[in-house]
Amino acid sequence: MLFSGRPLCELLSNIIQNVLTVEPATIRDRAYLLNCYILMYRATGEKSFLEKSNETAEGLISLQSNSGAWLSSRGEIDGEATATIVHAFRSLLAESGSDKIQKSLQAALEFALFQKSLDLEIAKILFEGFMYNEDDKFLDNMVELISSIDINKRVEVFLLLLMATESMEYLEKALKAVKPLGRLSAQETADFLLWSLSSFDKEKYPKQPKLRRYIAEQIGFKSLKDYWQALAYIIGEASVINSERVNIVDTPKIVDSPLNVLRDSLGESVILGRTKSTQAKLGCRGTFYIGCVGERTSKDVNLLGCKVLLDGVKPHVIFISGHRGSGKSYTMGVIAEELAESRLGIATIIVDPMGIFWSMKYPNWDEKELEALEKWNLTPKGFDNVRVFIPIGFYDRVPEQTRDMPFSLRPSELTADDWCHTFGIDRFGALGLLTEQVIDRVKKGYRATIDDQEVDVPAKGNDYSLEDLIKCVETCSDIISEDKGFRRDTRRALVARFSSANQWGIFSAKGTSLTQLAVPNQVSVIDVSHIDDSLRALIIGILARRILKVRAQIARREEAAQLGEATEEKVEAEIPVTWLMIDEAHLLAPSKGATAASEPLVEYAKLGRKPGCGLVLVTQQPSATDSRILSQLDVLITHYLSYEPDITAFTKRSPAEVPIEIKDSGFIRNIPVGMTIVSDESITSNRALVVKIRPRLSQHSGREALPKIIGELTAIAPKKVATPEIEKTVEEIGSTPEKETETLEALEELIEEERVEVSPDISIPAPPVLSLPTDLASDYLKRVLEYRFYDHLYPAPKMEGVAESIVTQGRGGEAVREIYTKLREDGWQTEIDATKSVPVVLASKEKSRLAVGIVETEENTVIGVSSTSALKNEATGIVTTIKEIVRGLKAAPRRPRPKPLIKETTVREEPPELTSPLPVPRISAEESVEPEISKPVSEPEVSKPVGEPVSVKPLEEAGEEKLSGKEKRQEEILRQIEKFQKYLRSLHEYFELGRMSEDEYVFLKRKAFEKIEQLRRSLIE
Repeated sequence: MLFSGRPLCELLSNIIQNVLTVEPATIRDRAYLLNCYILMYRATGEKSFLEKSNETAEGLISLQSNSGAWLSSRGEIDGEATATIVHAFRSLLAESGSDKIQKSLQAALEFALFQKSLDLEIAKILFEGFMYNEDDKFLDNMVELISSIDINKRVEVFLLLLMATESMEYLEKALKAVKPLGRLSAQETADFLLWSLSSFDKEKYPKQPKLRRYIAEQIGFKSLKDYWQALAYIIGEASVINSERVNIVDTPKIVDSPLNVLRDSLGESVILGRTKSTQAKLGCRGTFYIGCVGERTSKDVNLLGCKVLLDGVKPHVIFISGHRGSGKSYTMGVIAEELAESRLGIATIIVDPMGIFWSMKYPNWDEKELEALEKWNLTPKGFDNVRVFIPIGFYDRVPEQTRDMPFSLRPSELTADDWCHTFGIDRFGALGLLTEQVIDRVKKGYRATIDDQEVDVPAKGNDYSLEDLIKCVETCSDIISEDKGFRRDTRRALVARFSSANQWGIFSAKGTSLTQLAVPNQVSVIDVSHIDDSLRALIIGILARRILKVRAQIARREEAAQLGEATEEKVEAEIPVTWLMIDEAHLLAPSKGATAASEPLVEYAKLGRKPGCGLVLVTQQPSATDSRILSQLDVLITHYLSYEPDITAFTKRSPAEVPIEIKDSGFIRNIPVGMTIVSDESITSNRALVVKIRPRLSQHSGREALPKIIGELTAIAPKKVATPEIEKTVEEIGSTPEKETETLEALEELIEEERVEVSPDISIPAPPVLSLPTDLASDYLKRVLEYRFYDHLYPAPKMEGVAESIVTQGRGGEAVREIYTKLREDGWQTEIDATKSVPVVLASKEKSRLAVGIVETEENTVIGVSSTSALKNEATGIVTTIKEIVRGLKAAPRRPRPKPLIKETTVREEPPELTSPLPVPRISAEESVEPEISKPVSEPEVSKPVGEPVSVKPLEEAGEEKLSGKEKRQEEILRQIEKFQKYLRSLHEYFELGRMSEDEYVFLKRKAFEKIEQLRRSLIE
C-alpha cells in the first residue's frame, strides 16, 4: 500500500523506472504518458522529462482532428483523451511557451464551446478553458447546459463550478447530490472528487489522513493512468508531509552550526552515505529508511522531521555505539529490517548474542510502539524472509516457533590459531605447536602406531572430524615418539580439550554451508545466546573469513569477465553481496588482547568494501573496540554515552566533522533514548547530525515474549539458565533461584494472571482491573480495537463499521466466556487475542468481522465492540446481538483486588498514567507489606492521611509496656520503611530473573520510593 510511511522518493524512483519502459498503445495512453512526464519533471527537476513532454505533445498535435478534438481508433471523438490532453497542454505552457501547443489548446477549447450538450469530459474542458483564459463564457456554457447532463454526473459539474468560482452554493448542491464512496463521508467524497476532477492538482490534494489512505488504497499499477495518479499522489503527499514533519520529534536538539546534506528532489528526505552522482542515477532506490532529522536551529525548524535515508548500495562499515539501554540493538534491528525490506539481492547474516532477533518474523505488538508507528504512518510487519539458526547442540532446547534450522561448524574450518584462541592456550607454546602439527598431519596423512603396528593413515584433506584429531594425537608415530614427539601430559591436555569441544554443541561432520546462510534477500539470524564469548568469537571469526574469501574470489572472476578474460580459480560457494551484523563487538574485537574473531574482523573491515562485504558492529564501549576496525568505519551512529573515554573515541573517530554543540560531552550524555548522532564520510554531508530512529515494524524482544507473539498462552518456554550476574544478585539479597523467599512467592502470585477457561483448548487472562473512570476505560478500549485490530476489521476497502461501548455489572470473565461461546454456536470463526493484558475476542463470518475487548473498573465491566461488514445495517445488527448477550449476564460484585504481598489494610493509590495501563493489573506499593495479624487490639485507630497505610497493633504487643502515642507512631513508621526496603530488594531480584517487564519494575519501584520518602517526612514531622 502506498500510504505506508515509507519514503516517497523511493516509490517515485520505482514508478519513473516503470513509466520509462511503457509503450503507449492508444491516444488515451499517450495523453496519460504526457501527464506522467510533466509530473516526473516537476518531481525531479530533470530536464530530460521536460524534453520528453514536448516531444510527446508534438506527436499528439499531429493527431488532432479538424474539430479540435482527438479521435479514437474508431474515428469517434474521444472526450476523455481530449480533456486529458487539454489539461496537459495547459500545464506544459506553464513550463515552456510553445506556439504550437498554444494553438492546439485554443482549438480544443473552441471545440468545447460549440457543443450543444454537456457531458463530464466537455465540462472538464470548459473548466480548463476558464482556468487558462479566465473567461466567464466557459462557465456560462457549463451552467447553461448543465440540465443536459446525466443527473448522476451533475455532482462533478457542481464541484468543477465550485473550484472555478469558490461559491458555497455549488458546494451545498454537490453535498446534497454526492453518493459517499466506500468508508468516506459525503464531505470526504467531495474532497476526493475535487482532487480527481482537478486532474490531480497538488493544491487540491486532501489533508485528512483517512482520505489520503483511501486514495492510496485505490491506486493500482496496471495502466499509465494509474501511474499518473500515483505520481500526483506522491507530489501531494510530499507537500502534506513537509508541513507536518516537525511534529514527529517531541524534543528536538538545538544545533546552530550550518547543516548541508544531500536531499531528494521532493524535499522529503536527507540521504547519507551516498554521492550526488549515485543519487542522480538511482534516485532513492537502494536506500534504508532509518529515521528522521532530530535537530533544529534556535531560530528555525530547518530540516527537523525530514526522513533520513542511508545508502544501501555500497557495502558500508557501520559502527553503532551507546550506553546500555540507549537503543543501539534497536537501531541495528531497524537496519536489519531495511535489508529485509529492500529486496536488493543482499544477503544479511546477524550474529545474535542475546537471542532477540528471531522475533523479526512477527509484527510489532507493543502498545507504545504501535502508537509510535501510527504517528510515523508506518504499519507493523513481520518478515517472512528471516531464518533463525540455532547451534545444533541447543536446537531441541528452544521453542519450535523461534527456530528454523540447526547451525554447525566443521572442525576442518578452524585453523590452529582458532583452536588456540578458543582453548585459551599459547599459540607458540607446546600445546599450540602440537595443535598445528595435528591439523597438518590429519590433512596430509601420517604414520600411526596402533597395537604396536605401524600403519598409514590416509589424508583427510578438509573433511575431518574431532575424532580424527584425537586419534592423531594418540597414535601419530612422530607425535608420541619419546625422542621427537611431545610429552604425554601435553598430549593428554590436548585430547581433553578436543574431547570437551564435542560437548560445545557447535560441531558436526557436515556443517552448515555458506550458501544456506548467505542467501539473496534473506536475513539469517545465528542465535549464539546459548554459548559463551569464546565460542561466539570462534563462529564469527570463521564466518568473516569464509565470506571475505568467497566474495573476493567472485569479485576477481567478475572483473576478469568484464575484461574478456577467463579465470580457473575455484569458488567455494556462489553467494551474493553480504552484510555481516554483530552485536557486543567490543567483546569480539577488543582494543586490548585478541579473540578468534579479532583478525578476521579487522581483515573483513579493511578489505571487504571492494568484494561487497558490508559490516555492522554494535557496542557499548567504542573505546574498548579494536582501533584498526574503528579506522575503517564510514558511518558512525552514536546513542548517548556516559564514559568520557567513549565520548572521546566518538569525537576522534567520527568520519564527518562534529560541530561544537554536539562535541560537548553534556550534549552526548543527554541525548534521549532513541535519538542518535549520525556521522558519515560522504562529501555530501558537511557535519554530523542528530537523528531520531524510526520505530520498529517487527517485534524487538527476547524469547520470553513468545506467547505474546503467536497467541499460544501455554507455549513452551526455554529453561532459564541462571547467569553469574543473576546468581550474584540473588546471593546479595539472601536468596537463590531454587529457594525463593516468601516475599518473592507472594510477588509471583500477584503478577501471575488469573486464567479464565472459555473452551477446552483455549484460555485467556482475566480482564484487567483498571484504576480509571468508566468513560476513560471505554475510550482506552475503543483505541485498542481501532488501532491494534484494524487489519482484522477492514480486510477489504469497502467495509462499513460500527463501534460501541457497553457497560454492565456482570463479571468480565463470564462476559468473555459467554460471548465466545454464543458466537461459536452461531457459526462464527473465533479466536482469542491475548497478546496484551486486554483479552479480545476476534470473529469472522462470511463478509463480516467483529472484535470485542473487555476490561473491568472498580465499579463496572466495560465491553468494547467494533463490527464491520459490507453493509452498515449488518454491522449494526451484529453489535445488537452482542448487546443481547451482555444483557443476559447477571450483575455481580466487583472483582477483588489482587492479594497483597504482606497483608495490611491500605488505601489504594491511583496509577500515574490513566490512559496507559500496565500489561498487568496495577499494583500500588502500599499493598506490599507484611502478613496481617488476624486480631487487632481494641485501641482506637490512629487517623492518617489518605494514601497512608492504616496500621493495626498485633495481639502479642498487648502485654508490652505502653508507649506514648508519638513513640508508637514513630515505631510503626520505621517498621513500614523497613518493609518497603525489603519489597524493593524483592522487586530487583524478580526483574533480574526476568519475571517482570521493565515497565512494571520501574512503576512499582517508583511507587515504593515515593512511599518511603513520604514515611520519612512523617517521621521528621
